[in-house]
Amino acid sequence: LGDGRPPASPSPPAPFGSPMDKAVQRHAKFHAILTADIVDLAALRDASWSGVPDDFRMVTWQQLLGYLPTNCERRESTLQRKRREYSESVPQYFDVDDDERSEQQRAILHQILLDVPRTCSSSALFQHPTVQRALERILYIWALRHPASGYVQGINDLALPFFQVFLTNSVNPALLAAGTFASGASNAKQGEATVDIAKVPSEVLAAVEADTYWCLSRLLDTIQDNYTFAQPGIQRMVFRLKEIVQ
Repeated sequence: LGDGRPPASPSPPAPFGSPMDKAVQRHAKFHAILTADIVDLAALRDASWSGVPDDFRMVTWQQLLGYLPTNCERRESTLQRKRREYSESVPQYFDVDDDERSEQQRAILHQILLDVPRTCSSSALFQHPTVQRALERILYIWALRHPASGYVQGINDLALPFFQVFLTNSVNPALLAAGTFASGASNAKQGEATVDIAKVPSEVLAAVEADTYWCLSRLLDTIQDNYTFAQPGIQRMVFRLKEIVQ
């Protein structure tokens, strides 16, 4: 279960000049940055520019989005608080009778229920009913908490990388490799982990869902005006592009 900490130790050093030498050095660099008492976000951004090692991706994304505090002593308590807050929002916003929803809320939910099954339809992971229910909750609760834009088609696609990365990073890699959570068939073409959702503990899935919600929210906070009326964010970007090419 992800607790905001990077992997316990870096990979063993490779012989100098070997093909793996640069990868090992990169792994060690991320480990040093993320295990510091206070994470240097500028250094983390710089290191992430050309990609993040798989096993550091979850913590790196959560740090750069501001979901995790840079102070390592506050990470676990922050995760517990945010996960609890999301869990408490589910019965408040989602688990209610349809007759308690407004017409607009029913329309939002209807669109989400249409979009989620069509999201990454070739992926066994995202076609699993448990994962689809999680995505429905994430998108609906976000929409109700952000009435200025509400739910817009395309937001569903933004949630997928968070969910997949957080799930594969939260499941113990050793158990995954041993087949404890394996689903039998792999999807190497899409880089999808062979995780059998039915074998993943409910507390892990709950944490993945909550972390996905909060990181999606952090991301959308930076681009929400792309989805509001008249799309002022997109208009600003078009204007800037026009200035650059003139």
